[in-house]
Amino acid sequence: MDGAVVRWNGSARPTTYLDSSDLQVQIATTDLIRPSFVNVVVANPTSIGGISAPATFNVSFPATIKVINVPANDLVWDPYARQIYASVPSSAGVSGNSIKVIDPFTGTVLSSHFAGSEPTKLALSDDGQFLYVGLNGAGSVLRLHLPSFAHDLNVPLGASFFGGVNTAFDMKTVPLNPHTLAVTVGASFFSNGLEFFTDATELPNIVTSPAPSFIQFADANTLYGSAGSTVVQVAVDSNGGSVIGQFNALSCGFGIHYAAGLLYSDGGQVIDPQTQSIIGNYALGCNNNNTTGNLVPKPAINRTFVAGIPPFTFSSSTMLTSYNLRHFTPIGAVNVANVTGGPTNLTPWGSNGVAFINHNASSSGTSQIVLVQSPMILPRSASPNPVPLPVSVTPSSAVHGGGNLRLSITGSGFVPGSTVTWNGSQVSVEFVNSTTLLVYVPASDLTDAGLRSLTVTNPAPGGGISSPLIFTIN
Repeated sequence: MDGAVVRWNGSARPTTYLDSSDLQVQIATTDLIRPSFVNVVVANPTSIGGISAPATFNVSFPATIKVINVPANDLVWDPYARQIYASVPSSAGVSGNSIKVIDPFTGTVLSSHFAGSEPTKLALSDDGQFLYVGLNGAGSVLRLHLPSFAHDLNVPLGASFFGGVNTAFDMKTVPLNPHTLAVTVGASFFSNGLEFFTDATELPNIVTSPAPSFIQFADANTLYGSAGSTVVQVAVDSNGGSVIGQFNALSCGFGIHYAAGLLYSDGGQVIDPQTQSIIGNYALGCNNNNTTGNLVPKPAINRTFVAGIPPFTFSSSTMLTSYNLRHFTPIGAVNVANVTGGPTNLTPWGSNGVAFINHNASSSGTSQIVLVQSPMILPRSASPNPVPLPVSVTPSSAVHGGGNLRLSITGSGFVPGSTVTWNGSQVSVEFVNSTTLLVYVPASDLTDAGLRSLTVTNPAPGGGISSPLIFTIN
């Protein structure tokens, strides 16, 4: 009514009454300096009384958004090649039934490699040697040898209880063991069990009760799976897997993620598997926007990222939202303008990028691959960064002609956003903490013997370039 005042995070702003359903409010430039979620309410005059329910206004983070009009079923990031691989179905036409290689930094498709009938789920070994591809049309798992994409193995998954063939619901390679694969198999949205393969040989121990649909490794010996509302703990050895614990904790029967000793469900629950208790909740709800691989925890930077429509806003737009990982509260968001549909398969890449698949992006029901880069993904330090002081690299040498190499740099003064150059060329780096960085060197940089230099650079504010460490290729 006339006399109503709009309050912006509790403070009144100049408000003009237009009619009973419209108010005009003046928001100062200073209110929009920092990205944030703002609480907006309308307060009627004291004589009438009453304050409206709050609405959330998004002062969005800036972002660079690239859309690739390629339908995709799954995405994986290869830190060695600094590329994204996408499984593309037959509906793409002559370029379908393939794996597309994407440069996310430029948003271009670099190449396409035939895979087989209806490639869907993807799993990359942690050494970047193998790309495993679930072929839903063939009912098998294909193994491709990288970087040539040569067909290496094709393992059938057998007949389904429901008729037809089993397909791979989810799959992960055993950490530090690129030749052993864990696969949840089934059909018609029902998992028949968790199976293990070393190369083409199926291991004897299969997990069938309860049969998980989605899985995550905690380490080489322990795996967690989700089976409806049940969390399943599986011990893994050279014979396969065996259930060593189970408990009910999931309100949504979808994917789970493991990071720093905790489980994160796509429904937003954070679970301590040791105490079998829920220790927090991002309150995402069981809706189509937040239950299909759209949550990524990043403990090293105290952030959790979610793609979808945030349940606490009145917006109908797709957003990439950043949450405080430990406090479970939203910090800010990127509004992915002009992208409507159902985002799935949220995949981090580089230091400040994520990708996701946007389904039903048009009336034809096709999908797109969306690439987002934003300072929201890589939090900026409020104080000047130090100059990095790398002390050692492990291992300190390698034999030329070997495969991809993951190095650990130890020292001090490392920050989120630290970059590493290998003989002047930037390579992928993962921030672990202020004393440790993981560096991913591709096999193509190990072809010749000699000395290589590793240099760490910290970004502004402050920051600087370190003295080089020397790496020997024998």
